[in-house]
Amino acid sequence: MSAWTKRIVELLPNNSKIRNVIANRGKYFYVEKEPRIHPELGMVVTLHDEDGYRFTTSVRNMRVPSVD
Repeated sequence: MSAWTKRIVELLPNNSKIRNVIANRGKYFYVEKEPRIHPELGMVVTLHDEDGYRFTTSVRNMRVPSVD
């Protein structure tokens, strides 16, 4: 099991597709698969929400909120 699994991340509205996801599904998601290198897209991560909605995005489109 990876340290990334079940971690919560916040999406950043960097492009129109991510803005649509935030508007329709919210901005917080769970990490399903740890970051990995995609040959064409660079570093990507697969995210999901509680309703089962899954998508893969660049790691540049998210941040890991800190818990203080």
